[in-house]
Amino acid sequence: MKISKITLVTCSLLYSLSSFAAAYSIKLTPIEFINNSKVSNYLQFSRSSNNNTILAYDIKGAPSKLGLWRSDDNGSSWYYDKSNQNDWDQILLSKGAPDSGGAVGIDGDKLYFSSNIQTWANDSGSSCNQMLHGHSESNALYATNNKDNRLFISMIEQNGSIGETLVSSDFGQNCVKSNLGAGAWNISSSEDGKVTIASFDYHVKLSTDGGKNWSDVKFNQEDLPYAVGIDLKFSFDPQNSQNIYAVDTDTINDAPYEKTLWFSHNGGLTWNKTTYPDVKFASAVMVVNNGKDLLFVNHFNHFSTVSTNTADRSVSDVDLTNQHIANSKKMMWFIQAPSSSNNNAIFTAINTDDSGNISSTNFNADLS
Repeated sequence: MKISKITLVTCSLLYSLSSFAAAYSIKLTPIEFINNSKVSNYLQFSRSSNNNTILAYDIKGAPSKLGLWRSDDNGSSWYYDKSNQNDWDQILLSKGAPDSGGAVGIDGDKLYFSSNIQTWANDSGSSCNQMLHGHSESNALYATNNKDNRLFISMIEQNGSIGETLVSSDFGQNCVKSNLGAGAWNISSSEDGKVTIASFDYHVKLSTDGGKNWSDVKFNQEDLPYAVGIDLKFSFDPQNSQNIYAVDTDTINDAPYEKTLWFSHNGGLTWNKTTYPDVKFASAVMVVNNGKDLLFVNHFNHFSTVSTNTADRSVSDVDLTNQHIANSKKMMWFIQAPSSSNNNAIFTAINTDDSGNISSTNFNADLS
């Protein structure tokens, strides 16, 4: 398979953050491929835990399937693999990829494996694929960040079922039903692998052994969004896994909760909450600025920050408006593929003009 190297043209944009100390800023570098005809407006990004390898691919159902883009230098240059035309639900790179472990991708009811993130194969005989067979609705992949690197496959409800979650201890070759119980669980893991949280249908569970055993988290049910299994997003402080934050990103149906931040400072054992004025959490929060601030997409069309000192309920907007790109009510921002330290991420801006035409711009975001 021939993979041609594509030069990446970049220019640096420096945006000040009014909520951070004066020395803290976000540096955005637009990702502009030379061959723009090969770049979709619907790119999804996945990053390896070594932070240098990033994949870009069309999201499920995008109008065109244009292959995979790959960077091995944290987004500075990219390779284009036009031979890969899967309609990916998701690709997940294992811990240490590409040096070890490779990657797994899911397309409908099929898992694909790659040891080098170039050649992909579907092992129809694997127990994971056999258990997935016939379950072609959107499925999701999660992995714990511990030495076991356990893989969870959350199968979304289908044909009236409430779904179920599979677990694999060899990154997708062999699967069994998870002991989480029935349901398509949404799973998050701290960077050090010490804390794993699963949520589904008013239930939140906690694991301190990489997802082998689970205990119930004592949220008050009236405090939980009804769509908790899908829309409650957990975030960990990369420097301290005891500090965990959660927001409800269903900004349409869960209006009472759109301003709410849940937080725990004892590894998820107990939780408190606070609310903020003029906030609509449209993304998970990112713990930045050495654990002092939470960065998030607010109302979809701009970025804001709040302090991790939750007694301070002030909200500061991030100024991303300049001659290169201007925020508008029709613009939607997304945060993708954060690095393990939250020092880097991909920021995606999708804009719809008055005629309904969609365009997107992807940025390497330096948050260090």
